[in-house]
Amino acid sequence: MPTLSLALFGAPTITLEQQNVHIGRRKAVALLAYLAVTQRPQSRAHLAALLWPDYDESSARGELRRALSTLNQCLGADRLDADRSQVALSRASDLHVDIVAFRGRLAVARHGSADRQTALRAAVALAQAEFMAGFTMDDAPDFEEWQRFEAGALRRDLAWALAQLAQPTVTPDLASALTYATRWLALDPLDEAAHRRLMKLHAATGDPNAAYRQYQECKQRLAQEVDAPPAPETTALYEQIRAGKFPIGLATPARQNSEPPAPRPSPLATQPPLSPPPPPFIRPAPEFRQIAMIFGP
Repeated sequence: MPTLSLALFGAPTITLEQQNVHIGRRKAVALLAYLAVTQRPQSRAHLAALLWPDYDESSARGELRRALSTLNQCLGADRLDADRSQVALSRASDLHVDIVAFRGRLAVARHGSADRQTALRAAVALAQAEFMAGFTMDDAPDFEEWQRFEAGALRRDLAWALAQLAQPTVTPDLASALTYATRWLALDPLDEAAHRRLMKLHAATGDPNAAYRQYQECKQRLAQEVDAPPAPETTALYEQIRAGKFPIGLATPARQNSEPPAPRPSPLATQPPLSPPPPPFIRPAPEFRQIAMIFGP
């Protein structure tokens, strides 16, 4: 079966075997997005009321049938699992939904896998725009409420992922950590935790003046938008940097190879070793221990 991809970060984009698919009915696009994100069967009654709230039940169900017919024509008859009472999107291996992939990567990262950094980077690479950006359904307020809820949840998930990647203990390259922290702050310019992370990173990279400017930006935004001063923690960090009590210009900890060099095979060896020797203990570099203490886990 051809691969079906749904990109819902940004304006909804549907591709079949890497070819864009145009679905003329907006309600059909909304139906497809809802089934793809919820990942479970939905009753016909619920879908009809969600997308056609101003119709009587019989008319709404008729509109739902037409939307399903449109999807079958555009995507192929095997993409939907539908019976008289329920509708679901087929969970085939050739279906890719960016929202589902994003949440899957975050699940890997939250479980402390050895691939945590890889999973986080893959997740934030997927989330390059708001959920269903620019897609509106004025005559379906419950659908729009669901859309806003999902967008908010995804924004919070993205902020968490960026906050993790903005930790030098996760992203040892401080320039990359700065990039992630800047993107984190862009999600919510009033988030003082993001401002503080940027202040620390600027100082750690040897640019205390940028840390001072970051504090002033935080102070001005809070004054203009919520008429409040920065939190004591934020001001204390600023004073600490100004007083020279925060380490300036920390070296980026270099990655260390934790695996011993492979031994050369001996021509006399006739039996393989019973088990490989354990890797040697590598003591963390002093710079890394210092960064871990400053930035936390």
